[in-house]
Amino acid sequence: MKVMNRMMKTFRLLAVMGCAVAVTELSAQTSSRSVTWAIDRTDSIGGYTATPLRHVPQPVSTPYGRALLFSCKDSTALLVNANPLGSDTAFTIEVFFRPDSTVLAGTNNEQRFLHIRNAANDNRRILLEIRVLQNQRWLLDTFIKSESSNLTLVDSSTSFSISAWHHVAMTYGNGLMRQYVDGVLVLSGGVAYLPINSNPRTAIGSRQDPRSWFNGAIHMVKFTNRVLSPDEFTVPKTVSVAEDQSIPSVAELHQNYPNPFNPITNISFTLLKPSVVKLQIFDAAGREVSLLVDRPMPAGTSTVQFRSPIFSSGFYVYRLRTENAVCSKKMLLIK
Repeated sequence: MKVMNRMMKTFRLLAVMGCAVAVTELSAQTSSRSVTWAIDRTDSIGGYTATPLRHVPQPVSTPYGRALLFSCKDSTALLVNANPLGSDTAFTIEVFFRPDSTVLAGTNNEQRFLHIRNAANDNRRILLEIRVLQNQRWLLDTFIKSESSNLTLVDSSTSFSISAWHHVAMTYGNGLMRQYVDGVLVLSGGVAYLPINSNPRTAIGSRQDPRSWFNGAIHMVKFTNRVLSPDEFTVPKTVSVAEDQSIPSVAELHQNYPNPFNPITNISFTLLKPSVVKLQIFDAAGREVSLLVDRPMPAGTSTVQFRSPIFSSGFYVYRLRTENAVCSKKMLLIK
């Protein structure tokens, strides 16, 4: 494992994601505030005017709703004069996106899909990017910089598939940055963050220079003013035909039954077309405790039985991954 670290050492842990519907929303509670940017328009994002850094990305339909398709070949990216994190000193940034294969792999291997900075002070920056490998897989790269500290996290031993939808998250709190892919914690490390609340700029699809163009689709970016646990992450569900006649649902994960259960429960999922499927069970600490399915499955509804004679009471998360979709749900074991 190679970790690029300009300041502190890193640690490796596991976690697990939850499932929720991603919509444009602004929620406010006494101690928690979230802002979700739907990345589906080229003129406005999150209620702010969006301007092209060079060329304009293309709106597209996806199994999860509308998204913008960015192209490193055509140099497409958008700039917004805002940062929803403001003066927050703890935060979570979530992105739901689909990195695509690129003819420029190897020459444009660093593809930045989110870049937040103080336009008058380049020492205050947040970035999320991917590093595309020659085998057309990618690594997650997250970075925080302030006047007193900076840290890059990259795990060269953990790569992910191109042309599939993924949820990535970056959290910061109490001096610790963490990065997740599909709800699993990849790396963490210590760094001092200072808010980017003056002259804020947010670029989507490239650096603000502009360069390091992203190649793929982005559906949503969500900002929360505290550190979220993986079971609080927002993972969009596929859009049903009733919601959008032009976008077919590719996979659906059903609630287990019975729930609560002891010691056996059934987990069902429906596929629109045949796909390679992975169905995993995670405990509350994010550890994988069972792999129920890891093989090609036919179209239609399938049911798998989960037996838990050796597990303790508590919440568990089951996650379905297909070639085009990822979703997870909670279930409760009571003994």
